[in-house]
Amino acid sequence: MSVDYKLNHQADVFFEQLGSMLKKFPPIHYAAIVSEILNEVFTKRELSVRYPPHFLLHSIQANCIYYNKNRKEELSEKKLQRILNHYKQYFDPVAELYLEKEDGITPFFINMARQQFLLQWGYGGDALGRSVSLFSLGKYPISEKYFKENFGMTFNEWLIIGLAVSAYQSKKSQIISPLYFIKSSEKIAPDNVVESFFRENSISPVEVKKYHEQVEKKIGKNAALFFDTYLNNLFVEKPMLTLNDSTYLVVHKQLFIKKVLEGIFDICKKGIPSEFGVEFGKNFERYIGELLSHFLPSNRIFTEKQMRQFTDKKVCDFMLVLDDYIFLLESKGVEYSSYTASEQAMKGDNSTKKISTGFDQLSSVAKMIREGTFTELIGESNDKKIIASVVTYKQLYLANDDWYFQNNILPLTKDTDFLVDGFFEYRPQILSIHELELLLKHCEEKQRSYFDVFTERLNGVDQFLRGDWYLFLETESNIPFLRDNFDEFFGEVVEKQLKGG
Repeated sequence: MSVDYKLNHQADVFFEQLGSMLKKFPPIHYAAIVSEILNEVFTKRELSVRYPPHFLLHSIQANCIYYNKNRKEELSEKKLQRILNHYKQYFDPVAELYLEKEDGITPFFINMARQQFLLQWGYGGDALGRSVSLFSLGKYPISEKYFKENFGMTFNEWLIIGLAVSAYQSKKSQIISPLYFIKSSEKIAPDNVVESFFRENSISPVEVKKYHEQVEKKIGKNAALFFDTYLNNLFVEKPMLTLNDSTYLVVHKQLFIKKVLEGIFDICKKGIPSEFGVEFGKNFERYIGELLSHFLPSNRIFTEKQMRQFTDKKVCDFMLVLDDYIFLLESKGVEYSSYTASEQAMKGDNSTKKISTGFDQLSSVAKMIREGTFTELIGESNDKKIIASVVTYKQLYLANDDWYFQNNILPLTKDTDFLVDGFFEYRPQILSIHELELLLKHCEEKQRSYFDVFTERLNGVDQFLRGDWYLFLETESNIPFLRDNFDEFFGEVVEKQLKGG
C-alpha cells in the first residue's frame, strides 16, 4: 500500500508519544482498571464522551505492546485522561486521507464503523438462539471433526462453556478462573475441555506484542501503522487477557459473547475454509428457511429446489411470492475478512466477490420471472414488482451505500442488465441475518409489507449513508422460536452455574 510520507510520519509520531505514556504501567493492572471502565461505559453511554470505548480498548492492547518491564507506575485518573486526550487530539491519517477526497466520506465512515460499532453492539436472546440453530442443531460432519481434533471439544461444549462463563462474569466478576468450573459440583464439561476453551480464547500480554508483529508482517508495516487505530482489536479474536496461570480478565463482556456466538464460524473458516464453507452454507440456508416459515405461510415461500425443476440457469435460494410483489433472497454466509478497510482491500475481499455472485443469481431469477419461466410454479407474475436481497452472516457496514456498490460490487457483477432493464423496483439490498430478522419482525409488528418498507427506506429524503438497515428498523428483535432454542439449550446449564456450583 502506498501511503503519503507526511501522513505516515504523523502516525509514527503519535505512536511514539503513546508508547512513552503507556510503557510505565504493568499490563495486568492497567487492563483491569481500564476494562472495568470500558464495561461501565457500555451500560452508561453518557460516559463515552469522557471515556471513548474504542480508545480504551486500543490502549489496553497498546499498553501490552509498549510496556517496559522495568517500569511499575500506578495508573491514576489524571494519567488515564492524559492518554485519552492524546487519542482525541490525534487527527489520524485515515481521516485526513479520506476526508480530503471528493468521494472519501463513505470509506471513512466504513473504517470508523469497524473501529467503534463492535463495542456498542449488544447480544440478546435472538442472537444466542441463532447460534444454537446454526451450530447446535446443524450438521457439520467434517467441521465438527476438525474442531474436536484441534480443540478437544464439540460445538455444543463450546457454546455451553462460553455461556456459563458469560453468566458468571455478568453476575460476579470480569476476572475469572477455569478452576471455578472445574471444582464446581455441577460439571458443565470435562476439565480438559474447560481448560482448552480458556486457552483458545485468551492471550497473555507478551503474546499481544507477538500478535501485533504478525499482523504487521501480514499487511505490511506501512499499512499497519497507517490503519492501526482502525484495525479490529485483537480482543475480538482473543477476548480474555491472561493475568496468571489460572486467572483471566474478560476485557469487554460484549466482545466475549460475540466470540462465543461466532467463534465456531471464525475458527473453522480459518482452518478449513472450503469444507466449512460448504457445510455452513447449507445450514445458513436452512436457518433462513426456518426463519421465513415463522413469518409466512408455506405457500408463499418457494425454494431453490422448486425453482430448479423449471431451469438450469442461475437461481437464488428463496422466492417469496406475495399478493402484488415478489421478494427474492440469496444467502451468502460471508463476512468482511480483510484486516484493513482500504479501498483496495474492500474491492478484493471475498465478501465482495460472493455478494456480486449473489446479485447475478438474483438478476437471473428476476429475468426468468419476467419471461414466464416460473408461471407454472407461482402463477402469472408479470405485473408484480420485484425486490431482492443478498443475506450475509455478519454485518457489512454501509454495504448498500452508492459508493460501495459502484466501487466494489458492480465491477465484479457479471449480469448488469438489471440496472437498465428494470427487473427490480430497487437495487438489491445487502442485509445481515440480524437485519433480515429485524425486517421480518418489524413487518409483523407494524402490519406492513416488505415492499412498503423498502419504499420508505430507499425513497426517503435521507439518502446519505443509507447503508445499514438495522439503524432504520426500530424494533426489538424477539423471535419466539429463537428464544425457545436458547432457553432449551442453555437454561439448565446456566441456572445450575448461577447457583454457585
